[in-house]
Amino acid sequence: MIEIEKKLNPSNESIELIKNDAVFVAHKVMNDILYDYEDFSLIKNDIWLRKRNGKFDLKVSKDKDRKNRFLDIPIAIVSL
Repeated sequence: MIEIEKKLNPSNESIELIKNDAVFVAHKVMNDILYDYEDFSLIKNDIWLRKRNGKFDLKVSKDKDRKNRFLDIPIAIVSL
């Protein structure tokens, strides 16, 4: 699985257009637990190990200049 995420800053006009045509679909709560060493060596290297709603995910930076920043790798078993 690959997750693609793009952040943007929409204009006020764009926000109004979205609000006018938007329909509420669902409310979803996600419970995340982040794992790292005491010195935060994973996060400092753009490696994010989390357990979301009981499922482990590993988010690894694939591009240090932050243009194409993360590659998501779903994992089943983790040992640190």
